[in-house]
Amino acid sequence: ASYTIPRYQEQHQLPFRSQLADKKFHGHQVRIAEGNYAAFFGWPMNLTNSPLGGFLGLPGGSKDSPMQVVDVYRRDGAKLSENWVLIDLLWYLKNQGVDVLARTTGILNPMGVESQEKKRKLEETEKATGPLRKKVITSVTEEESKLVAAGQ
Repeated sequence: ASYTIPRYQEQHQLPFRSQLADKKFHGHQVRIAEGNYAAFFGWPMNLTNSPLGGFLGLPGGSKDSPMQVVDVYRRDGAKLSENWVLIDLLWYLKNQGVDVLARTTGILNPMGVESQEKKRKLEETEKATGPLRKKVITSVTEEESKLVAAGQ
Protein backbone atom coordinates (compact mmCIF):
# COMPACT_ATOMS: atom_id res chain seq x y z
CA ALA A 1 0.00 0.00 0.00
CA SER A 2 1.15 3.51 -0.71
CA TYR A 3 0.36 5.85 2.17
CA THR A 4 1.97 8.96 0.71
CA ILE A 5 2.09 10.65 -2.67
CA PRO A 6 5.88 10.02 -3.04
CA ARG A 7 5.40 6.30 -2.29
CA TYR A 8 2.51 6.12 -4.76
CA GLN A 9 4.69 7.76 -7.41
CA GLU A 10 7.63 5.43 -6.68
CA GLN A 11 5.72 2.16 -6.26
CA HIS A 12 2.93 2.53 -8.82
CA GLN A 13 3.31 5.44 -11.22
CA LEU A 14 7.02 5.09 -12.01
CA PRO A 15 6.98 1.34 -12.86
CA PHE A 16 3.70 1.70 -14.76
CA ARG A 17 4.94 4.64 -16.82
CA SER A 18 8.55 3.55 -17.38
CA GLN A 19 8.17 -0.22 -17.80
CA LEU A 20 5.01 -0.49 -19.92
CA ALA A 21 4.65 0.79 -23.49
CA ASP A 22 1.88 1.18 -26.04
CA LYS A 23 -0.73 1.93 -23.39
CA LYS A 24 -4.21 2.14 -24.89
CA PHE A 25 -7.18 3.05 -22.73
CA HIS A 26 -10.39 1.46 -23.97
CA GLY A 27 -12.77 3.20 -21.60
CA HIS A 28 -14.70 2.25 -18.51
CA GLN A 29 -17.48 -0.27 -18.91
CA VAL A 30 -19.05 0.61 -15.58
CA ARG A 31 -19.08 3.72 -13.43
CA ILE A 32 -20.84 3.56 -10.11
CA ALA A 33 -21.07 5.81 -7.08
CA GLU A 34 -22.82 5.83 -3.75
CA GLY A 35 -22.27 8.26 -0.91
CA ASN A 36 -18.55 9.00 -0.57
CA TYR A 37 -17.51 6.08 -2.80
CA ALA A 38 -17.08 5.77 -6.55
CA ALA A 39 -15.72 2.98 -8.73
CA PHE A 40 -14.72 2.67 -12.36
CA PHE A 41 -13.89 -0.54 -14.14
CA GLY A 42 -13.69 -2.10 -17.54
CA TRP A 43 -14.19 -5.84 -17.58
CA PRO A 44 -13.26 -7.75 -19.68
CA MET A 45 -10.68 -5.11 -20.56
CA ASN A 46 -10.11 -1.39 -20.21
CA LEU A 47 -6.39 -1.06 -20.89
CA THR A 48 -3.79 -2.75 -23.09
CA ASN A 49 -0.01 -2.37 -22.93
CA SER A 50 3.20 -4.26 -23.53
CA PRO A 51 6.11 -4.69 -21.10
CA LEU A 52 9.42 -2.97 -21.84
CA GLY A 53 11.11 -5.10 -19.18
CA GLY A 54 11.07 -5.00 -15.42
CA PHE A 55 7.35 -4.61 -14.71
CA LEU A 56 6.46 -7.42 -12.27
CA GLY A 57 9.81 -8.97 -13.15
CA LEU A 58 8.72 -9.64 -16.73
CA PRO A 59 11.15 -9.46 -19.60
CA GLY A 60 10.47 -6.97 -22.35
CA GLY A 61 8.31 -7.99 -25.26
CA SER A 62 6.09 -6.68 -27.99
CA LYS A 63 2.95 -8.59 -27.08
CA ASP A 64 0.10 -6.27 -26.19
CA SER A 65 -1.80 -7.61 -23.22
CA PRO A 66 -5.11 -6.53 -21.80
CA MET A 67 -5.28 -5.38 -18.21
CA GLN A 68 -8.42 -5.72 -16.13
CA VAL A 69 -8.48 -2.87 -13.64
CA VAL A 70 -10.90 -1.65 -10.99
CA ASP A 71 -10.43 1.75 -9.34
CA VAL A 72 -12.35 2.50 -6.16
CA TYR A 73 -12.23 5.96 -4.62
CA ARG A 74 -13.32 7.35 -1.27
CA ARG A 75 -13.98 11.04 -0.92
CA ASP A 76 -13.64 12.97 2.33
CA GLY A 77 -15.38 16.29 1.84
CA ALA A 78 -14.06 17.89 -1.35
CA LYS A 79 -10.90 15.73 -1.47
CA LEU A 80 -10.20 12.21 -2.63
CA SER A 81 -8.83 10.54 0.47
CA GLU A 82 -8.36 6.93 -0.63
CA ASN A 83 -7.91 5.04 -3.89
CA TRP A 84 -7.82 1.27 -4.21
CA VAL A 85 -6.54 -0.10 -7.51
CA LEU A 86 -7.25 -3.75 -8.17
CA ILE A 87 -5.50 -5.31 -11.15
CA ASP A 88 -6.12 -8.92 -12.13
CA LEU A 89 -2.41 -9.69 -12.20
CA LEU A 90 -2.88 -13.46 -12.61
CA TRP A 91 -4.82 -12.84 -15.84
CA TYR A 92 -2.36 -10.20 -17.04
CA LEU A 93 0.61 -12.50 -16.41
CA LYS A 94 -1.16 -15.38 -18.17
CA ASN A 95 -1.56 -13.15 -21.22
CA GLN A 96 2.18 -12.52 -21.07
CA GLY A 97 2.84 -16.28 -21.08
CA VAL A 98 3.26 -16.77 -17.32
CA ASP A 99 0.53 -19.04 -15.93
CA VAL A 100 1.07 -18.71 -12.18
CA LEU A 101 -1.77 -21.07 -11.24
CA ALA A 102 -0.58 -23.81 -13.60
CA ARG A 103 2.88 -23.58 -12.04
CA THR A 104 1.51 -24.21 -8.56
CA THR A 105 0.10 -27.60 -9.54
CA GLY A 106 3.65 -28.94 -9.74
CA ILE A 107 4.69 -27.76 -6.30
CA LEU A 108 5.09 -30.58 -3.82
CA ASN A 109 4.79 -29.94 -0.11
CA PRO A 110 7.06 -32.48 1.62
CA MET A 111 5.24 -31.99 4.93
CA GLY A 112 1.93 -32.52 3.16
CA VAL A 113 3.16 -35.76 1.59
CA GLU A 114 4.56 -36.90 4.96
CA SER A 115 1.29 -36.08 6.72
CA GLN A 116 -0.70 -37.96 4.09
CA GLU A 117 1.50 -41.02 4.61
CA LYS A 118 1.01 -40.86 8.40
CA LYS A 119 -2.74 -40.55 7.93
CA ARG A 120 -2.78 -43.52 5.54
CA LYS A 121 -0.84 -45.68 8.05
CA LEU A 122 -3.15 -44.68 10.91
CA GLU A 123 -6.21 -45.55 8.82
CA GLU A 124 -4.72 -48.97 7.97
CA THR A 125 -3.98 -49.64 11.66
CA GLU A 126 -7.46 -48.57 12.76
CA LYS A 127 -8.99 -50.75 10.08
CA ALA A 128 -7.08 -53.76 11.39
CA THR A 129 -7.35 -53.13 15.16
CA GLY A 130 -10.30 -50.80 15.63
CA PRO A 131 -10.15 -47.10 16.51
CA LEU A 132 -7.12 -45.99 18.48
CA ARG A 133 -8.24 -43.77 21.32
CA LYS A 134 -6.47 -42.19 24.21
CA LYS A 135 -7.48 -43.35 27.67
CA VAL A 136 -9.97 -40.91 29.13
CA ILE A 137 -10.02 -40.61 32.91
CA THR A 138 -13.59 -40.32 34.05
CA SER A 139 -12.99 -40.45 37.78
CA VAL A 140 -10.04 -39.89 40.08
CA THR A 141 -9.52 -41.79 43.31
CA GLU A 142 -8.83 -39.97 46.57
CA GLU A 143 -5.29 -41.34 46.56
CA GLU A 144 -4.64 -40.04 43.01
CA SER A 145 -5.94 -36.60 44.05
CA LYS A 146 -3.46 -36.49 46.94
CA LEU A 147 -0.58 -37.39 44.58
CA VAL A 148 -1.57 -34.65 42.14
CA ALA A 149 -1.87 -32.12 44.99
CA ALA A 150 1.60 -33.12 46.25
CA GLY A 151 3.01 -32.60 42.75
CA GLN A 152 3.81 -36.25 42.10
